[in-house]
Amino acid sequence: MGGGSENYAYLKSITEDSNVEEAKKVIRLMKIYRNKNRVQQAACVALWTLGLQEKNKAKLLEYGAGQAIVATMQFHRQDPPVLESCCAAIKNLGGNLFALMRMGAGTEILAAMERFPDSRRLQEHACGAIRTIATSKPNSEALIKIGVAEKIKNCMINHSDVAKVQKAACGAVWSLCITEENKEVLWNAGIASLVLEAMKKHPDNSRVQEYGCGAIWTFGYLYSMMRLGASDLVLNAMKLHVDNLHVCEYGCGAIRNLASLQVNARWLMEENATDIIFVCMGRHINDAQLQEYALLALWSIGLWEENKKDLVEVGVGPLLLGVMETHIKNPKVIETGCGVITNLSTIEENAYSLINNKAIVKVLKVGKLHMNNPAVQAKVMCALRNLSWWSDSHVEQLISEGGIEFIKKSMQTHPGNSVVKTKGKETLDKLNRVKLIQKGQLNSPLKV
Repeated sequence: MGGGSENYAYLKSITEDSNVEEAKKVIRLMKIYRNKNRVQQAACVALWTLGLQEKNKAKLLEYGAGQAIVATMQFHRQDPPVLESCCAAIKNLGGNLFALMRMGAGTEILAAMERFPDSRRLQEHACGAIRTIATSKPNSEALIKIGVAEKIKNCMINHSDVAKVQKAACGAVWSLCITEENKEVLWNAGIASLVLEAMKKHPDNSRVQEYGCGAIWTFGYLYSMMRLGASDLVLNAMKLHVDNLHVCEYGCGAIRNLASLQVNARWLMEENATDIIFVCMGRHINDAQLQEYALLALWSIGLWEENKKDLVEVGVGPLLLGVMETHIKNPKVIETGCGVITNLSTIEENAYSLINNKAIVKVLKVGKLHMNNPAVQAKVMCALRNLSWWSDSHVEQLISEGGIEFIKKSMQTHPGNSVVKTKGKETLDKLNRVKLIQKGQLNSPLKV
């Protein structure tokens, strides 16, 4: 290939739709023109562009993009635009990210953040690169050890008015919260408060809200986070950005996490968190993952006895059964939905309400459809056991809908599944006893 101008023009011509094989030429140019900052910057932008396509990310690393980018960062340590482009390129790499860390990428990124704290774009792309690298547990632990918490803290404080920086920083925190040890370091550095402050300061920016909810989802420190106002911010984000699928998804994830502490769950119930969850579910009714996350949030809120009746009273039953019907072929939605039914029907009034909404019929329907899925069958068995436990009339309905045959088939299909075996046997015993009562072979009904 020709001289500098021609090479620069070639690098600038690369688009998202270019063949990933072009990366090999780009990397070769980076090696040949190591001291040319103009070429290096354009080359990193070209790698970033190629990495926009998910299928290319691992190939870029495989072709040697990681080594080339780190070498450029080491050679051009005093050049913020080059370092910024390097960080952006790292953000779009994939595959063996542990190898990328071993090449020194983490060290160079943090060094660049320290050298140029006032460079908004560098700080933004550096946080994006950290988010990518930290998705590997060993990498996230290594980043914590070399001081990533302090760099993110300084970045968020210095650029608190810049939404793009705050979004990227929240994303980095989200990835770093992969171990309890990491969470402790981040918490002690005051990062949680900065994430919440970012959400307060940029309420209209959906990306800040999305990544902020994601960070809250994974952070832990549930009681303290609630005291800092995390739940208010999550609910506000979901209300303001109800049409944004990811804000709703990650908001539901954050609620699920926060509600796993009883005092938090009760507060969320009293603050009508269910209202916004219901709205998100209705707005994104065809998105299975959102429905799964929303059901998990409702499940978490309903883990606590004082919330179970309230959930049914606000209408979770018809909504839940409707979601299961809409996504009847999605095993995750069905498994989660049956888990919510199991939890709610530990209270007699709830079981009656669910059955009045044809819960037994619908649980049997999804159970038959997913007969070969052991996780679904386990949840179906638990749901049928609890729904039928409170009244012989419920048992009679289960019998009339083919419950005995279904349970036997499920137990035969999954002989090694202890939940299917145990809950199936408990339910069968009750069904058989009611059948004997119906035949007059037992004098009194079984009432629990």
